[in-house]
Amino acid sequence: MAKVCSKCKEAKPLDAFTKGAFYCKSCTSEYQRQRRINHPQEHRQWEEDHPEQNRANKRQWEIDHPEQMRASKHKGNLARRARLLNQFVEDVDPQIVYNMHGGMCGICEDFVEGDDFHVDHVIPLSKGGLHSYANVQPAHPQCNVKKGAAL
Repeated sequence: MAKVCSKCKEAKPLDAFTKGAFYCKSCTSEYQRQRRINHPQEHRQWEEDHPEQNRANKRQWEIDHPEQMRASKHKGNLARRARLLNQFVEDVDPQIVYNMHGGMCGICEDFVEGDDFHVDHVIPLSKGGLHSYANVQPAHPQCNVKKGAAL
């Protein structure tokens, strides 16, 4: 059995809708995302008024999206380490680093799998290197770990 979404006008299975809703789950999510962007003060007020529900929602999102959480935490850790050393911090996207170097390991110069690589700092943060595109390269995890913070 199918139902037509009032927003996108597509026929979708019933499990694509919440009970009694006229919009499918994806249209509802997009609407809520846009509302949070366009009315941030209302969203912040809701978070302040409902701290327990807000924490529960965040915990559930972390459980539902483990890959995104791992990537976000890793990115935050790199930026935190650079800030602690009073270094320049650029928002470095691992996929852009991978594409910039053509998928080649900067240490052993062999091909690196696109879903299993480390972002290696050419000059380590501990030695004064920057967290920027000019100082990073893709590397096999084993190559990067073996290299450590040595120059």
